[in-house]
Amino acid sequence: MVAGLASLGAGAIHAAAVVAHGEHRQAAAAFALLAVFQVAWGVLALARGPRLAIALGALGNAVALGGWLLATTSGIGFIDGLEDPEGAGFAGGAAAALATVAVLGAVGYLVSPSALQLPLRAGALPAGVATGVLVVAAIVAAGW
Repeated sequence: MVAGLASLGAGAIHAAAVVAHGEHRQAAAAFALLAVFQVAWGVLALARGPRLAIALGALGNAVALGGWLLATTSGIGFIDGLEDPEGAGFAGGAAAALATVAVLGAVGYLVSPSALQLPLRAGALPAGVATGVLVVAAIVAAGW
């Protein structure tokens, strides 16, 4: 469940980044595709999709994390608008942290599904609220 919420949060941040990178069609398209993937996979993970889908989500979020590392350190030369390093920034760092949680949660679920059940008292509400607060803070901090 945490992996799904984290992916939804990262996807929301990337959806907001589409507007911020609107002057660069390739960058905006990359952020849009990433947002769609992360949101769709987050919903699938929350619905406890098949193991193969969970594994693909872990892989996709790991690729997103790698893309963030490239974008912040050396730039991504083959995507117009992301050729130069952007620096970490709070929004990008929050999306990367959420993608990391999604990867770790998905891998943990694949290794031991019963070990990652949230305690009944904690439930989804605190995790969802924490994700939502982080997403809003990231979007506001970025000025989008």
